[in-house]
Order: sequence, then structure tokens, then C-alpha cells
Amino acid sequence: MEYDENHQAFAYPNIEGTVLNDQLKPGSYIINPIDFSFPFYGQFFDTIIVHTNGILLFDTSRLPIPYQVNDVIAYKLIKMIAPFQAQDLRLKQSLGNEIIYEGNEEYAAFRWKESYKIESDYFPVDFTCILNKDGRIEYYYNPIELPDRANWLTGISNGDNINFSLSDYSKITNSKDGYLINYIPQNFISEMNINNEGLLSVGTEDFHKIYNLTIKVTDDRWISSEKSLQLSSSINYDYSIHSGSDSQIDYGETAYINISIKNIGDIPLNNVLFSVQNSEQMITLLETSEFIGNLNPGETSIIYDAFSFEVSEQIPNEYFFIFQTTITSATNFWEGQMNFEAYAPELNLMAPIVLEGQNGRPDPGDTVNIVFPVSNYNGSLVENVSGEVVTSDPYISFIGSNSLYYGSLDKNSIKNDTVTIVINENTPDSHYADFEISVFNPELFLINEPCQMLIGKYPLLLINVEPSPISADTVAFYFDRLNIPFHSLNHLGSDLSAYQAIFICLGKFSSYTLSDYDAERLAGYLNSGGRLYMEGAVTWYDDLQTIVHPMFNFEIDPFDWNLIDTIVGATGTFADSCFFNYYGNMPYYNYSLGPIEPAFPLLKSYSKNHIFSVAYQNNIYKTIGSNINFGRLRNEPGDSSKINLMKNMLVFFEVIDTTSTFIPEHSGYLTTSLNCFPNPANNQLTISFQLPDKEICTNTSFDKLQFPTSGNTHLSPTARSPFKK
Repeated sequence: MEYDENHQAFAYPNIEGTVLNDQLKPGSYIINPIDFSFPFYGQFFDTIIVHTNGILLFDTSRLPIPYQVNDVIAYKLIKMIAPFQAQDLRLKQSLGNEIIYEGNEEYAAFRWKESYKIESDYFPVDFTCILNKDGRIEYYYNPIELPDRANWLTGISNGDNINFSLSDYSKITNSKDGYLINYIPQNFISEMNINNEGLLSVGTEDFHKIYNLTIKVTDDRWISSEKSLQLSSSINYDYSIHSGSDSQIDYGETAYINISIKNIGDIPLNNVLFSVQNSEQMITLLETSEFIGNLNPGETSIIYDAFSFEVSEQIPNEYFFIFQTTITSATNFWEGQMNFEAYAPELNLMAPIVLEGQNGRPDPGDTVNIVFPVSNYNGSLVENVSGEVVTSDPYISFIGSNSLYYGSLDKNSIKNDTVTIVINENTPDSHYADFEISVFNPELFLINEPCQMLIGKYPLLLINVEPSPISADTVAFYFDRLNIPFHSLNHLGSDLSAYQAIFICLGKFSSYTLSDYDAERLAGYLNSGGRLYMEGAVTWYDDLQTIVHPMFNFEIDPFDWNLIDTIVGATGTFADSCFFNYYGNMPYYNYSLGPIEPAFPLLKSYSKNHIFSVAYQNNIYKTIGSNINFGRLRNEPGDSSKINLMKNMLVFFEVIDTTSTFIPEHSGYLTTSLNCFPNPANNQLTISFQLPDKEICTNTSFDKLQFPTSGNTHLSPTARSPFKK
């Protein structure tokens, strides 16, 4: 049984029914009967298992399974309907969370109003799944905004590791607008089996149905082949489309259906009438019936332009829709369906590219060219595309026109246009200039997208060289919470001077040892006015000291091993009022940091006069050194010590000021997934991406079953972009 998948923006339905919270069973699921038999992958179900992990099951399978790490594997092996599968979903009634059921003999709706838990924080999510009696599955999403660390799966699975659909809505993307995903089943046969010789047998008690059956055979090397058949008791039909100048159904076109109908029975069929019906809002049927007349056994009748329909100009790209067909004769009738897919332009304003010939970034006083690429992904040809770039930023002025012109964009194409700007020499460092880019066709659409260009140094660089990246991941999380743009590298990078502040996590006992070359570069960065946070246990005491260590301006006071107990902020400093517990496998220390004035303590032991972190500034640079891991600090639920400490360190480093209420959002991580086109490709595929710096890259591609593919890759990463959308 196959399903077609549609995506479109849609209003969120008002589902208000029975609250199921009080019926929760151990394992966080609810057994809920429905008022009809729901068909799913060829089986029928009248009882649904509603799981707090954002899925519907058909048995009481334990999820997550013991030691489950990869959600995709469990997803493929368990029959499920997954609007938003996530292990970190929590049903907290104190936050107003609930699971709601509403249904009758035509549909069953399940609404999850839950919280996504990341560390001690909870983020609201609200989504709904509607099961329809005809087998259609609908997923609706209220706008969802989650940190980049959040992950979930969306799709449907038969649980046999072969038949499943993993939606692009999954984030294995960030904030989602109001959205609808619709799974449309093909008509299905209830009885089907295959014997050891490969003979497929099908059976049905409904002889009035015409079945479109697609058979897919897959061997143990995942090589597969498909064949489509039509099964009927007395009559078969075939159809073809011509729309515009070809057979592709495009937005705004009028399409025509040719039909070929054959009597495959052994008796004549008289007064045959072929009719089609449609309930799609995006499609308007113009001609709905065609009189065929009489058909003798074995006779075929071909009718050109038997039916016609108009396609809305607003139809989404790759939109599946079905016409229900009815064929009647003087003594009988048969029902089937026609399956179609419509296409529309899918324009996307890609990340702008700044061309600057000196240090690769736009600085105060520079004149730069900005390239604005636009892509048309796998849709229809669109013509007469133009655009405009506007800004109200007082530090930006245009040289020449601020207009863009792209002309015609065929499907799977990219075109560029360029504007030139001058940046005022008095522009503050790390200033974000706001732009509004419009791309439009006078008759069909308008795309408005804001974006920002960073002028001068980038705010933050996070260097993660610790063997176990617990602390670096936590630092990244709080950068995200504060909406601070940052780059993340697993080495020192090539240009430290491009950053206002650098955070480097060396690890605790299993740690990275700074080389003399590393230290010389960090010392040079500080002597050029840098700001540096560095943490590690071994680096300050056991490792050989380098040229950069004394620049933190503290001494080491060694003693016997102690257990790290409660950690508090030093009185009178920007860490004042901070209060933490410390967790980890080895929560011990054998030395204290002794600040050399004007350096001052930040964090210390509550019970002993032992100092764990020290801040220092002179008239050139600023530092914070720590022998404990930021990632191991834990505050009580509801306590904001940790985020306040990070915010105050960034204020100390002058990355933000005390009045900051909005900082542009984070620009991305090193590990990411990329969509590409053309897909499938013949022998060469180009994927464009940008990295914070030059570095060794690993590229892995996967097939639709999530298995790695083979092939040669050539990676040519470009430098980081100061632009973000």
C-alpha cells in the first residue's frame, strides 16, 4: 500500500474533545478506541495506542526501546503514525499540557499539547493528527519554535523496515509555521500474499472496485523494481494528461484527460458512462462525465479530452490529488481512482554572498558587492522574475540601482543578481545591518525576506577540543538561549582576529593540551585586544605552561584532593548570587586559583576558600580562566544562575551590553543536513554550503532507506558568510 504526501500552509484546527491525561498507563501511552475501522498499510484498526512521545501505535510496544540511540531505526521497525516523534516530549499538567481526543464515525483527531524538555527548560509544542475513515492521515502544527538542539521525526511507518515515509518536516528545521501534512493512501486490497515461488495472489469481496496496484520487489541488497497493474472484475481503464505544452500539470493551467477503457469480461456492457468526482479546493473540474456507449468483450474505446480541469495558481509544488472515478453500465457499476501530481514554482531566496577583496568580510569604510541568488527547486518554469533590496540602516548606502532582475527560472535552476553598497566608516564593530529582499512576479507571487549582514568582527567563536564535548555543547546551548551568533570549530581556526570573543573548552582530566603554536596564536589574539574564556583542569597545573597561561593573571595553590561541593559566585562580582551544584564522574580538584590583582575571583567553593574561576582585564584584553567545566554546573529548576552567568560573562567581554534585549539569531552548526537538486542526479551533483572557516569536511549521503551510498565526493567549502536570513 502506498501513500502520497502533501505539504501546505494551513490554519490550525480547533480540536476540543476528551482530555486523556488521566488515562495514562505505565510507559506513557493511552489505549483509545475509535468509532470506525481505520485502514493503514493494508490492515484495519479500531483501537489506537496514543503515546506521549508524539506518535500513534497499534500495539503496546515499549518506546523508547532499551538503549535506543537512533530514533530512525526504531521508527522503521515499529508500525506507527508519527506526527512528531521525540523522546524529549513531556506531559506536564503544571504547564497546562494535555492530550485530547475528538472523533466520530468519520474521523479520529488526536491533539498533543506538550512540552519539549532540554536540560531544565521546557518549550511548548502543539500538534494534531487526524485519521480519516477513507485512510487519509493529516498532521497539523501550530507554529513551533525550538532551539537548534531539538530533534524529532515525522512520517508513517509499516514497521517492516521497507515501507515507510520520512517527511522533510523532520529535524534529524527550526521553527515551523502553521502547517499541514496530508498522507493520501492509494486504494488498497485487503487480501494479498506471495508464496515461496514468488507468485502473488490477491483477493477481494468487493467486485465493484477497480484497484491500482503497484508491486515493488526488493532483494537482500536493497535493489528493487516496480510494476503497476490494474485489477478489476470486468473493466479496466488507462488515462493520460496533456496540460499546456506537455504532460506536466502546472499551476494556473487547464489540463485535459484522455481515457482508454476496455471490457475485459465475457459479456457485453451497454450504455457505459464514465464519471469523475473531485473534492480538492485547488482543482476545478470543468467536464465530469463522458458517455462511452456499448463495449463488447475485449473491445477498447479511446476518448480524447474526455475530462478537463483547471489548476489554481496558488497550488503548492509537488501536490498530489485524486479523482474518484465511477463507471456505470445498464446493469453494473465500478469505482476506482485517478492519481495526479501538480507542480508550481518553488522559489527560494538563498543566502546572499558578500564579495569583498581584502579580508573577506565587510568592514566599516568598505565598498562591497552583494550577490543575491534565487533558486527554483524542482517546480515549474516561472518568467519575468525581478526583485528589490531595501534598507533603512543609516550606515548603508547604495551605489547605483537597488533593483534585481532574474528573468526566467526553469525548474532546478539558480540565477544571481548583484547590488553594490558602501559601508560608512563610522559604523560600530559587530553592527548588524538589516535588509529586506523582495522577489516577485507581477502576476503570481511575492516573496519578502528579511536578512542581516554583520559588519566587522563576528561576535563569538566556540573552540571545542575537549574529548567529551559536554561543556562545549552546553556553552553552545546558552549562546542559542541568548540568541548570540557564534561559530563552532574543533580547532583554533585560521583567523582568530575575526572574533570579538573566543571560548575554548579543553576538558577536565581527559583534556586537550595546548601546543606552543596554539598558545602563541591565542596570546597574539589577546595582545590585539581580544577576549578569551578558557576552561580545563589539567591545563593550569599538570600541563607545561605556555606563553598564554600567565596572561590570565592568577597563581596556582596546590593541595590534596577535594570533592567539588556547592559552587557560588564571588561577592561583589558579576557572578554574585550564582549558586550551583556540580555533577560529573570525577567531581574532584587538587588546586585553587589565586587571582593576582587586578584579577578577581568569579566562582568559588561554598564551604572552603577555594577559587575555581578568575576574571582579569587590563587596558588591552580581557580573560576568564576556569578549572571546572561550565557544562557540569547545575542550578535548581526555576533558577536562572547559569544563563545569567553566561550573559554577564558576555557583558564583561563587551559582546553584548546590559541593555541588550535582542541579539540576532544563531547562524548554524558545523554538523547539518543538506537538501540538494537535481535529485535524483545522473553522474554529478553539486551541493552549495558555507563553513565558518577552512577545515577538513566529511560528507555522507544516504538513500531513501537511510543507508549510506557510495561514490566520490569533492568538497570545496567557501569562507564564512557575514549574511544570514
